[in-house]
Amino acid sequence: MIVFHFGLLSINETTCEQAKPAVLKYDFKADYNQGRMKNFKQVFGWGLWLFPLHTTLEDGLHYEIR
Repeated sequence: MIVFHFGLLSINETTCEQAKPAVLKYDFKADYNQGRMKNFKQVFGWGLWLFPLHTTLEDGLHYEIR
């Protein structure tokens, strides 16, 4: 299960977004997908994921889009 969720994290998708049926027939990248490494940094923070500390890197409401 953790491998599945890391896969979703690498494309910056939630479980609910992944479960929805495909509406479009062509291959596209999500607007919030910034690339694998940047997605991981956005979720875990740069090096701070080892230590669960409160950070103010982002407010959780506003995200960078492509």
